Amino acid sequence: MDELHNWLQERFDQKLVEPNSSLGEAVTQMLKHWKRLTRFPEVPGAPLDNNLCEQTLKMAIRHGRSGVY
Repeated sequence: MDELHNWLQERFDQKLVEPNSSLGEAVTQMLKHWKRLTRFPEVPGAPLDNNLCEQTLKMAIRHGRSGVY
């Protein structure tokens, strides 16, 4: 994770990425939220995705749209 952070920071430090480009905005967001985005390795067994949550929400949304509450 440290290598990734360093690589991202180098993109800006060496002016290899235009801050206003799509990539620049993505790098900015990653660096801005780095602590929260990289919290998962500190929690043993933490899932790397939220597919289960997304599937559950989709079922609830579909059920609500069917007119059955």
